[in-house]
Amino acid sequence: MNLTETALFVRRAAVLCVVFVIGFFVLKFSFAGIVYLVRLINPPPPPPVTTIFGQLPPLVISPLPIENADNITYTIDTPTGKFPALPVQANVYKIPHPPATLLSESRARALARSLAFKNEPTRVSSSELHWEDVPTSRTMDINIVTGTFSLKTDPAKLALDLTHGSAPTQAQAINQVLSSFTNKQLLSQDYIEGAQTTTLIEIATGNYRESQSLSEAQLTRVNLFRRVDKLNVYGPAPKEGLIYADVSTARDVQQLPAINYFGWGLDYNKIGKYPLKSVDNAFLELKSGRGGFVYLSLNGQELFASYSPLSLGQVSIRTVEVAYYDSKMLQDYLQPIYVFGGIFKTTGGTEGKFTAYVPAIDSSWVKTPPK
Repeated sequence: MNLTETALFVRRAAVLCVVFVIGFFVLKFSFAGIVYLVRLINPPPPPPVTTIFGQLPPLVISPLPIENADNITYTIDTPTGKFPALPVQANVYKIPHPPATLLSESRARALARSLAFKNEPTRVSSSELHWEDVPTSRTMDINIVTGTFSLKTDPAKLALDLTHGSAPTQAQAINQVLSSFTNKQLLSQDYIEGAQTTTLIEIATGNYRESQSLSEAQLTRVNLFRRVDKLNVYGPAPKEGLIYADVSTARDVQQLPAINYFGWGLDYNKIGKYPLKSVDNAFLELKSGRGGFVYLSLNGQELFASYSPLSLGQVSIRTVEVAYYDSKMLQDYLQPIYVFGGIFKTTGGTEGKFTAYVPAIDSSWVKTPPK
């Protein structure tokens, strides 16, 4: 073979290699595309339900009172004009009810000491202890059985001691809360991996008021939300975490002047998988009053303003998701809900934002509530 024939052979071999490589990738991606289309047209069936808890107790959701409830006009204002595809089933988790033991009160006292309550508590009941620290104007209440607690500081005291513009930044406040709660072993992994939101606060005439500027704020509130099965978990007030803390830049007990803690554990060894009602059926239940508006805020309304019943004329739904509902009352199970969000217009023409909950478990798997 001379040089010309060798060069021709090499060129042909190179061309064949290129064709082979291109053909290989064309076939690979074509096969993947075909598999995707087949699965899109004929999706695999969901895993079988395992309703190991039997019929579940109905969720107790306390909606906000509204006027004109029977004459609201609802519209679906999503990008497609329809509801998105959502899960057809979801896990249900058993919430353990911790028993009272000899160590329950010891743990409560240790927690109070870690938060600088050094005096003896008052026994409110067999399960409730109350601390009062007069010099710092603080109080603390702990349920020694459930482990829930609330710490409060008189806002008038904070208004005198904390200067305007001294509130920590969002990042500083979140880091402080996560660090403090983790050191006290108050956070489960689903809270550590969950979301955090913050609100700037200033104090006026002894009351909290949302601040629009860090240069005016005296406190930063950190709300902690957990995620379970990659789904959000909401409490009775969707903008407020069942665990939250107010944070200042003070170096004494006023660094965490308020804490609200309702953190329930989950039994990840006892999981039921239950069918969900369709989102369309949930929407019908919302319209018929079997769901509930849990957040209604007029545009420009201050976050800490008290709620007065509104007369709703139009409700425009822009978002919907499957989430879990948690409560300040100890439930038996963590159950899924549909969360609708969007904007509303009152009968007087004023606009605002809303959030509404509808229980998501298929009704055939929910006990009939006692009359």
